[in-house]
Amino acid sequence: MSNAGGAQRPDRVAPGVISYGDRTVDRWFDTKAFISPVGFAFGNSGRNIITGPRLAQWDFSLFKSIPVTERVRLQLRVESFNFFNHPNFGLPNGAIGTAAAGTVSSTVGSPRQNQFALKVLF
Repeated sequence: MSNAGGAQRPDRVAPGVISYGDRTVDRWFDTKAFISPVGFAFGNSGRNIITGPRLAQWDFSLFKSIPVTERVRLQLRVESFNFFNHPNFGLPNGAIGTAAAGTVSSTVGSPRQNQFALKVLF
């Protein structure tokens, strides 16, 4: 530990990147590529050197406008957020030297949400 306060960065001894197709939530990056720095020294790892999981969210909506009179319309609305209900995983644990290092244990965003509405426009 550098005894400087704040987050401590590890020493990087190898690239640590696993090809995207080989990544799993249990092993998002190669933890053997990082080691704790020697006492009272700063680690040589830079910021943001490991990328997290991709975010994929598709939103979908349908609108139908129905005239009631010359000045009044009804609008039927159907909206779906995260239409394909794709899970979006959080960032991997970066605490080198722990059993959880390199694992993804959270999700971000919300599951599919649908809403229906009837709107009066005048």
